[in-house]
Amino acid sequence: MMPVSRYLCIFINVGLEDLAKTSGNNTFAGDQKFTGGVSLPANTAYKGIGLQAWFDYKQDKDDTLTALSGKDVAGLLSYLGLTSAAKTDAKNTFTQKQTFSGSVALPSDTTLNGIGLESLFDSKLDASNALGTGQNWVDVTASRTAGVTYTNTTTRPICVSIPETADGQRGLYVGGVLTAFARGADSDSTLFAIVPPGAQYIFSGAFSSWAELR
Repeated sequence: MMPVSRYLCIFINVGLEDLAKTSGNNTFAGDQKFTGGVSLPANTAYKGIGLQAWFDYKQDKDDTLTALSGKDVAGLLSYLGLTSAAKTDAKNTFTQKQTFSGSVALPSDTTLNGIGLESLFDSKLDASNALGTGQNWVDVTASRTAGVTYTNTTTRPICVSIPETADGQRGLYVGGVLTAFARGADSDSTLFAIVPPGAQYIFSGAFSSWAELR
């Protein structure tokens, strides 16, 4: 029987025989905390798996560092499987709902369901179709009668302005909805409304003049 080392005896006496040996194998059964640097030998094992063999296995299987080395943004996105979800220098095609954080800059050739957004917005925001553009106020007093229904037969909205002079209640209706109203004796008011294309409008009461922007 070999004599027990005096250093081992010290560890045994203070209960550190499996916690702080400086030579041979150490086995830890719980959480351990070390201060300063820790040097792990090549045969270090974690839960029975050799760390050196594990790292070698992972590197051999994933080749992560090799795969990422020297790649540009497009290459990194391709490696990460993001080639169709986050490209920065080519067209992206999304087939389902996407959520982005921060600002998103859309190029002029962006399409929505096959329709170019630029041309779509241009057609919707055509200044030539704005209310008042290419339209003029017209005095239509001679051709208008209270209590008669009229229709906006143009392809654009028109405005109706009627200074009324009667006592009691006066109203201007568009599409059956009361849009302007006045009530009182010896009071002068101007009733105003915007009439969409194809909508009907009617004025009830007495008026001194009738003008339309059309």
